[in-house]
Amino acid sequence: MSNLAQYGDQTPEKMSLHDIAKCLFADMHVCGCMEFSDIVGVIRTSLENLNSEIGQRPEFHEALGVPHPIGDLILSMLDNADLCEHGGNHGFSWLTWKGCTLLNGLREHKDEDIETEMENFGGEPVG
Repeated sequence: MSNLAQYGDQTPEKMSLHDIAKCLFADMHVCGCMEFSDIVGVIRTSLENLNSEIGQRPEFHEALGVPHPIGDLILSMLDNADLCEHGGNHGFSWLTWKGCTLLNGLREHKDEDIETEMENFGGEPVG
């Protein structure tokens, strides 16, 4: 069962471009000086991996093609942004409602549109 399936009839909606920008900027601390499409690609791949059934998905760091400690760091960042739940250990992490909603938004919107919204979002107060 994927994480989206666990919510049954309460399928999370997709995040709007504005809410994606707010999540990336305020919760993930993504900024314009980064290689934006690469960063969004890592976040999207991470969420897709965590949306897969536990036991049926590759090790997180293998799915990202990074060393194990880097995978753990990325999972910690996702957990701190309330996009995934840590569980007993990182290998058993799953998406939160917010993580599912962000994943749906990242599936729907183009990276270029998200990046443009991030540029427009930069000056808005967070909180």
